Amino acid sequence: MALTLKDRFPIGATVQVHPSHDVWVMGDRFGKVESVGRVWVHVRMFRSSKLRKFTADYVSIEKPFIKSVSIINGKL
Repeated sequence: MALTLKDRFPIGATVQVHPSHDVWVMGDRFGKVESVGRVWVHVRMFRSSKLRKFTADYVSIEKPFIKSVSIINGKL
């Protein structure tokens, strides 16, 4: 049985917007799920406090504050 959007994106979960989306380029990268419909995931963005809607292809549940690997310097 396939997971529904409500199973994939629980209300209150922190999500990250996909880097190809305009919102991500403008700096609004992370937010909290406010509601989930059949097609749309409604996310309250952290930086702008705007409520935005995305399809499931453009948001993913991430741990947004982990240290990323720097490919240029090779440091953690």
